[in-house]
Amino acid sequence: MYFARTVRLVPMSSRQKEAEQMLDDRLEWLRTQKGFVLGMRLYDRRRPEEIGYMSLWESREDANRVATTEHLMALNSRLAGLARDRLIEWGSAEVRNFVLEKEKV
Repeated sequence: MYFARTVRLVPMSSRQKEAEQMLDDRLEWLRTQKGFVLGMRLYDRRRPEEIGYMSLWESREDANRVATTEHLMALNSRLAGLARDRLIEWGSAEVRNFVLEKEKV
């Protein structure tokens, strides 16, 4: 089975581009990690202020191992720093995990 993790947030309009770039940087780094299968940035056409991403992993263990690396925690800290400064509304942030069954071929 695959493991998927999604992150969704609504940045303040003045910081939208910065938040998008941070998520892009995060995905670029995730692509280099063992167990990573696929990643993409997500948009909701009905709510263009929302941004997010989805990453697909070989296993929950791979996703969790990468989530605790120093590099990813530093990226998270940059985002959290924005939140402490009230630049990103974290009340509108959400992280969700899903288990996906591999499709039969």
